[in-house]
Amino acid sequence: MKKLENKRVVIAGTRKTDEISKIIINQGGIPLLRPSQGTTRLDDTNIEGEISKLLAGSYDWLIFTTGIGLTILLETAENMQKKDEFISKLKESKIAARGYKTVNVLKTLGVTPIVRDDDGSTAGLVRSLSTCEKFVKGTSVALQLHGDPAPLLIKFLEENEATFHEILPYIHTPPSEDVIELLLSEIIDGSIDAVSFTSTPQVRFLFAHAEKKGQTTILLNQFENSVVALAVGKVTAQALKEQGVNRVIFPETERMGSAIICLADYYSK
Repeated sequence: MKKLENKRVVIAGTRKTDEISKIIINQGGIPLLRPSQGTTRLDDTNIEGEISKLLAGSYDWLIFTTGIGLTILLETAENMQKKDEFISKLKESKIAARGYKTVNVLKTLGVTPIVRDDDGSTAGLVRSLSTCEKFVKGTSVALQLHGDPAPLLIKFLEENEATFHEILPYIHTPPSEDVIELLLSEIIDGSIDAVSFTSTPQVRFLFAHAEKKGQTTILLNQFENSVVALAVGKVTAQALKEQGVNRVIFPETERMGSAIICLADYYSK
């Protein structure tokens, strides 16, 4: 008997769904597609203004939280014919970075951040910043976010009396109302066994919909007892825990394939 035999596993993400579905099927499970997020790039003219501010040297620190967000800033700088100037600014700035993808983008540019997270999460980035002697009270920060709020990071900046400006290279659009309602109802009635989350917006949109329907408590109860919450990695797991989900399964290596195997191992035990 396979480890996910007859387990109905929801895929909340929108990327590589065929590949993930095959892994679930190979483990004996039944994949269900419930796309729970969309990503929309902001108007380039808005990002161009942010690039100009960065090049003007208005900030003491630059904090980057996603590799894709930093890449969009680089692409915009290149379109403005200011890529070399932008890279030079990065090299002379104090930089903090969250996540290995962000660090890898910086690495290709010859830039090493002064501060990076200790575990791939926003909480890890806050921990690292809090012990950095170069991050002083009252500092000025450009904060690149990923279309989602970052309450832990914002709280840290406010407690340190930092002035900060949020840069949003892209935002996440809500999923279809029908899809998110179907997912919520399936969790509540227990007709599915697990939900695999690949990003924090998927978590945020599900819980926002549950709150609107007055069903947050029962949603949390189902995740506690009947439906397994599966996260692609530590960042998404943290988002679930911040919503009150205590039982979260996630792999050490942030890969969806690894997450499905982690789920299969969980059920086998």
